[in-house]
Amino acid sequence: MTTSLQNKIVSVGIDVGSQNGAISVVDEGLKILLLTKTPIYQTEIKSRRNKSKLNKETGKFEKDFRKRSWVDFEKIGELFEPFKKCKVIYTLEKATVRPFEGEAPSFMNGNALGIFQGASLLLSPMKYFEPLPATWKADLGVTSEKQTSIKLAEKIYKVNLKDYLKTGKKDDIAEALLLSFYGLKQHYIQEGELNG
Repeated sequence: MTTSLQNKIVSVGIDVGSQNGAISVVDEGLKILLLTKTPIYQTEIKSRRNKSKLNKETGKFEKDFRKRSWVDFEKIGELFEPFKKCKVIYTLEKATVRPFEGEAPSFMNGNALGIFQGASLLLSPMKYFEPLPATWKADLGVTSEKQTSIKLAEKIYKVNLKDYLKTGKKDDIAEALLLSFYGLKQHYIQEGELNG
């Protein structure tokens, strides 16, 4: 980390997700210092729902394996390392169970939320916010329509998100950036430097 960042205020925004989350770190001047999809690792698990199939090589009946994704805590630690001596505002979207979402996805999202709650301790934040999606989105004037988050993030940060993510969904990195902005805004409101 450059000495210019030491003791500076940075805002970390976390869009929680076990597969589609994102992390952003911005400074007070809204310069993007880090913007990335959440690092994950995959494990293979035996599927209880699939029937055993004959493996022609071994001659035994075996169950198929499928991949399950988990948030990679070790890589998060590496990403956070340059910001450990900063004054951190940490904003983590409080993930909730979505209607009609299955047990496994709900559990994995809850697991991701817990990992990011624990990861906040790596940075010892001076401020910690955990707003519900409806709370921060209403505050910033975006809707559940993902394009509104992308447009607002590009407007606030004066960037094209395609420069940060060539392929894939950009709404996750947009929402992480907006969570960083929300955290800064809440910090300045609490400090009396900004009216709601």
